[in-house]
Amino acid sequence: MAAGIWYFLGNQTYKMKGFIPVLTAVVSYMIVAVMDPSGAKTFDYLGGTGLFAALISSILSIELLRWLTNKKVGYISLEGQGVPEALTESFGMLIPVAIVLLVFGLVHAVTIALTGSAFPAIISTILAPVLKATDSIWGGIILVFLVMLFWWFGIHDSVITGPMGAFWATALAANISAYAAGTTGTQLPYVITEPYWWFFVMIGGSGATFGLVLLLCFACKSKQLKTVGKLGIVPAFFNINEPVIFGVPLMMNPIMAVPFIGAPVANMIITYICMSTGLVSRTVSYPGWNLFCPIAAMISTVDVRAFILVLVLIVVDALIYFPFIKALDREKLAEEKNAVQA
Repeated sequence: MAAGIWYFLGNQTYKMKGFIPVLTAVVSYMIVAVMDPSGAKTFDYLGGTGLFAALISSILSIELLRWLTNKKVGYISLEGQGVPEALTESFGMLIPVAIVLLVFGLVHAVTIALTGSAFPAIISTILAPVLKATDSIWGGIILVFLVMLFWWFGIHDSVITGPMGAFWATALAANISAYAAGTTGTQLPYVITEPYWWFFVMIGGSGATFGLVLLLCFACKSKQLKTVGKLGIVPAFFNINEPVIFGVPLMMNPIMAVPFIGAPVANMIITYICMSTGLVSRTVSYPGWNLFCPIAAMISTVDVRAFILVLVLIVVDALIYFPFIKALDREKLAEEKNAVQA
């Protein structure tokens, strides 16, 4: 995370070249994360539990280094002395980097002195209520509703789900640690994680359209809709549904708004109930968003009941979509007949 933040913020946005900035971001986080209050080394925060702290410390270290270098604070100038440009930049950053690392050393010392806990632990405590809210059934329902509502208006789901990645990664890391320590799959600490979202909620892609694709192929009479179904069935197995979203279309289509939003909401509710009551195990791995959902669900939970649950959810999604896609099918069929007669 620390190195990635440097690459996208420091290198791509601020055009800070060389290896010094990335080392600064990584070492800044290491300073506040690898020593416990007693002064002993610890690796507790080098996994998912340190994700938010890595995010915050990396951004702050890059911003501080950028400000110091722009203001030429402690800058060692070797320009015009025949020294290669790469060495000139490295020497110029030596004192600014030392200041950044000193600042983070002070942050670590002050945090320990005032709270008795390391910086990542404080960040985790502050964000615990937010993480808990994102793992609740109401938080999940609101998230699904907003994501799909924005999608219906043409705004990609990543606008909202992108920032959620940090929360989901932390939750999944906690589940993995608990599972490795011997906790059963039904008693893991978190329900909603990234594999939960892609394998149980958005089956076939955003809008839970796998059931819809089956209807397009086998229940529709309109040539246009059947063609969209044939084009979309193979990508749907890999959770890619742009052919369906743009081909039906689902976006800005008042007939399809209710199922497009309602099917994922139903999946969220049913899956949450099943996992929170122990009927199905919770997720402990993420094999990749484009793996066929029933198989991916079973792998991510190490539970064959997850495979069965996703099959049931596909049927539920198809039932939700059925009356709406049939209404659209009748409309499209009439348009096609009129076009032939004309």
